[in-house]
Amino acid sequence: MKETLGSESDTTPTATTAAAKPAGARTAGGPRPTKLPDLVEALTKEAHTRGDPVGADKIGFIERDPSVGLTDAVKAEFFRRVDAKLQVDPKLTPWEAMKRVVRDDPKAFVLRGDDIPLDVIDAHGGMTRVVDLETVYNNMLDPAYVQDLVNVHGIRDFPSWVAALEKNP
Repeated sequence: MKETLGSESDTTPTATTAAAKPAGARTAGGPRPTKLPDLVEALTKEAHTRGDPVGADKIGFIERDPSVGLTDAVKAEFFRRVDAKLQVDPKLTPWEAMKRVVRDDPKAFVLRGDDIPLDVIDAHGGMTRVVDLETVYNNMLDPAYVQDLVNVHGIRDFPSWVAALEKNP
């Protein structure tokens, strides 16, 4: 029998046996939502239940984000992973679960939105991001500068670079 579009199940079973989950973990049992609207509804309710207004707001922001790279499939996968973390840890807030999902697999979820046009950034007073010095060293230095650090100054790692900067900023 041929199924019609959209006739697939909205839920998948969640393991409820002790062997299938870590000791002390609790789940709501039964099927878990898998489709975007159901996930949004369930996670928003969970955020309110767990006293997490920031998480509830973020869920709404993600759901409404029209970015081309942030497809419904990406959103649904993100929310499924958030839901899984919440099922394992009843004390976890949805906002913290979201941050953990991104930390666990940043390539899947970071920089998926559209670029922000410069005129929009200017209209909002610019943009700043506080970045620690180690992130600057590891990710933001011009390769020619790094090569100069090695060849001319013998600096091959972050601690050596900090020590050199302390001596001569």
